[in-house]
Amino acid sequence: MSSSGCTSGAAFGGPAPQLGATASTHSHDFFLSPADLARGLAFHGSGARARAAAARLLAGQPLHVAVAGGSVAWGQGAPGGAHFGRRFFDWVNATWPAPASAPHRFTNAAKPGITSALFALCGDGLIPQDADIVVLEFAFNDYYAGLNITGPERAAYERLVRRVLRFPSAPAVFSMHFFSYWYAKAKMKAPGQALFYNTGEDDLAVIAQFYDVPVLSLRNAAIHHMYSNDPGFRVDLMTPKKVPGTNLSDYFYWDDHHPYEHTGHRAMADLLVAAMQQAVREVQQGDAGPAAAGSPGAATSQHGQQQQKGQQQRRRERQRERPALPPPMFPGNYESDRAICRLGAAFKDVVVESSGFEYKAQRPQGATFVAQKWAWVGAATGAYAVLQLDTRLRGEASGSAQAAGLARVYLGHTRSWQQLGTASVECVAGCTCEAAAMDNHWGNKNTQNAMFPVEVTQHEQCQIRVTVDPPASTEEQPSTALTAVMVDSAGEADIDRKGNIGQWDMWH
Repeated sequence: MSSSGCTSGAAFGGPAPQLGATASTHSHDFFLSPADLARGLAFHGSGARARAAAARLLAGQPLHVAVAGGSVAWGQGAPGGAHFGRRFFDWVNATWPAPASAPHRFTNAAKPGITSALFALCGDGLIPQDADIVVLEFAFNDYYAGLNITGPERAAYERLVRRVLRFPSAPAVFSMHFFSYWYAKAKMKAPGQALFYNTGEDDLAVIAQFYDVPVLSLRNAAIHHMYSNDPGFRVDLMTPKKVPGTNLSDYFYWDDHHPYEHTGHRAMADLLVAAMQQAVREVQQGDAGPAAAGSPGAATSQHGQQQQKGQQQRRRERQRERPALPPPMFPGNYESDRAICRLGAAFKDVVVESSGFEYKAQRPQGATFVAQKWAWVGAATGAYAVLQLDTRLRGEASGSAQAAGLARVYLGHTRSWQQLGTASVECVAGCTCEAAAMDNHWGNKNTQNAMFPVEVTQHEQCQIRVTVDPPASTEEQPSTALTAVMVDSAGEADIDRKGNIGQWDMWH
């Protein structure tokens, strides 16, 4: 099928909304066809929060769009920078230009290789709490064989959704589900088609629906085109970017698990644009939702028009109020209101005592703080650092098991295939825990950050000491670099369970 199957200006589920002056102010050059879009909007829900965001645009107010997720949301596969989040934001900016004094804003909070477990814990600090629209893209990173919807990984996604819905701005949240054709096959490099059900998105969709969060499914929109190998959706090459002479615009993917900038990323942006176009149309028509479309009673007299304008204003005000959340879908799965995340510069003061450890840049030639990779580094046997933090957990459910159970502390540390040694971890004051050995070596041919979990008792001033161990061989280096610390409830989703921290070292 040609990528021009949907003409500029077409909107999800019907004709383009008329935004006052001209229809062209709402035009968009869709890659997906109307039928694709209809399938891709897998769940609409009440649409209340999306209409609140649309009402801001129609009122001439600035909008803050934020994206959180893994490497797809971060922009992998879009070497020119036109990833789906940026495309969507550019459409907002072009359709409703904002003055320089109060511009629209875009925040890309995505982190390659990261699962929703990190954002469930640290979302308040990683995702801007004044965002009007938040797009969550975790269907790929949150899935691997053996997961169960009742497992801790899914509980983490629910806590993330709850956390974002509780932001003071009451944002419109979209659960965006990227689909990797190759990873959905029974065997990745074997013949045969991708399996429609071999993804994590259906579990995430159940959680999203429980919270009335719209679900956007790339799989639903595009998979039949992939099966047919249609132009723009071709999947007969696993990594088209590596094949000389390939017309990348014929292919949906950049590599085996990232969409291409001008096809896959464009399709994901289409889903967001279509969803917002529908929200705008509903606000313009005075709808309470899709079922109210075309309802009678449009005001024709001047008095009626003024009355309708007042009703729309009151509706917008109500929509901006933060709706109350229901109890968790997974019983007792409340988000902690005292989540502790010390990342980047905020990690420095967690160390209250040290000997032989120094807070320094591991790559001092870097142009930015992030690129310089600051850490507490101990490079001699016996060097130690004492971390002090509050490990008390408090969720919404007072008197819950969370208040009485163990806390899980995650120690961020550098791991490498180079001959780095181990460090001893022990609780020395306030809290108690079992002593453990933290291994800084792994078989992966890279140097990245990993999270080492330690289960501790809850205490306001829990002190944990990390001591560099003697080398086990002459090749081993007695070195430990500490980069972050987080606290969660024990028994919840393990951030590093799948070993896919990815490019964590991009931002510590």
